[in-house]
Amino acid sequence: LVTDIITDSRQLSFNEGLVFIAISGKNHDGHLFIDSIFKSGIRIFIIEKLPEFHERFEGAAFIKTNNSVEALQLLASYKRKAFRSPVIAVTGSAGKTVVKEWLSDVLGSTKSVIRSPKSYNSQIGVPLSVWKLDEKYKLGIFEAGISLPGEMDKLQIVIDPDIGVITNIGDAHSENFPDNKTKAEEKLKLFVNSSLIIYCSDQELIQQLILKNENFKSKMLIDWSCENSGAKIFVKKSSLSGGHTGIQMSFNGITNDFEIPFSDRASVENAITVAAVCLALGTGADIVARGLAG
Repeated sequence: LVTDIITDSRQLSFNEGLVFIAISGKNHDGHLFIDSIFKSGIRIFIIEKLPEFHERFEGAAFIKTNNSVEALQLLASYKRKAFRSPVIAVTGSAGKTVVKEWLSDVLGSTKSVIRSPKSYNSQIGVPLSVWKLDEKYKLGIFEAGISLPGEMDKLQIVIDPDIGVITNIGDAHSENFPDNKTKAEEKLKLFVNSSLIIYCSDQELIQQLILKNENFKSKMLIDWSCENSGAKIFVKKSSLSGGHTGIQMSFNGITNDFEIPFSDRASVENAITVAAVCLALGTGADIVARGLAG
């Protein structure tokens, strides 16, 4: 019976019900650690190649697969399909981890939330995060990052978010994409099955791609803007004492004033994104205000 998965021998804290997935990466090959991991007590291994003299690993089970990373992703997608509560995915060039963490803090004040640990947003990090889904949680929040074309299709199958959040598009991880438009299109593939997408329409490229996307026309699109009063959520910013920032947000005919303990542009935009998601999900303004103030 498998209860948990590890891909890094340094993650080993217990061995009951633990399976080790040996991944052949650019710099490290997990197959080289099978001997030491076996000695630590683990008896289940998912591998791409059998270790030499595997008969000497008495009582061990080796499950051979063509691609260990794909096997990990398939296991995680199986867990995702069984999860009945909503899942939020956050992507973008910058701010993913901060938005994910702040969202978890604010929404987690009223319900049980499972989120990606640290910056687990890669082809390996995402399935390791999603694998932790359990019915005791009432919301999942995961971040997704890509550095190559084709990667988001795989992450979409693993997370399959009900709610999509895109922070921005910039030059981070651009070396494998011809331009930011191609990279943005790739990121938006994450939301192919989402029913709600939240974004900043001041990001012109994102705005254009979302409005032109035929698949997105059937979805609920909630944009926030500091420039366009016609946005679903119109935001006005003001400088407050002590390096704080005031944000006034108008949504569905209701205006709320919030205060955040930052003044730098990135933090303010991340906080507005978090507030926009919370308002879109019907979170009480008092809960949002408390969360942002912290």
